[in-house]
Amino acid sequence: AFGGLSVALLQEHLKHAASTTTSPPQLRSLQASFVGPIFANSLLTFTSSTLRRGKNVTQVKGEIVQDDEVKLVAFASFGNARKSSINVNDMLDINSKFPEVTSTSAADIEALPPRGLQKGLAPIFTQNYDFRMFTPVPYCGTDERTMRGMIKYREVDDNEDCSPTSKVLGLSDAWPPVTLPMLKEPAPGASLTMSIDIVKDITAEDVNSYCFHEGVVHS
Repeated sequence: AFGGLSVALLQEHLKHAASTTTSPPQLRSLQASFVGPIFANSLLTFTSSTLRRGKNVTQVKGEIVQDDEVKLVAFASFGNARKSSINVNDMLDINSKFPEVTSTSAADIEALPPRGLQKGLAPIFTQNYDFRMFTPVPYCGTDERTMRGMIKYREVDDNEDCSPTSKVLGLSDAWPPVTLPMLKEPAPGASLTMSIDIVKDITAEDVNSYCFHEGVVHS
């Protein structure tokens, strides 16, 4: 199963484990390790334990188990928003680096030439995403060490059982490894770990819009 989906499902479980009220706190940080593959049509068991419940932040650990084997382990921190005088406009920084990105609105991004993963070479789950890559695509043999572009879901389910945060987790792990464009022919590749920090409350509007992605290979 797609790793982003697995993390999203576990996050929903951990969110309620961290909550002491009818309004669950927001995810602020999550680190996950993909221990083994998860298969369809086989029962999953979700476990959780609270490591610490502080005044502002609750830290929990969770696992997904299938056929008596641990498949996914995650550590998550949940906390409510705090008032701050700091206001960072991410679009200003993106515009300074990449002039082609003038707006994250769907209409403006869709006006750009569509570029994404080659059909037949990408996992099936990628068909659920609209990729607009600004850098070379996988398996083209480039020397470029950066992958950037925009991404959103092709269709968004308004089911309230799945929070906007979980949907963003699915977006964040959808991109291929940054090294794939350096290859000249297909080769196996998969995520071993995932780490994400969330600095603002995520809304349904965030999920419906294009999100900017940038990945860099460091030596």
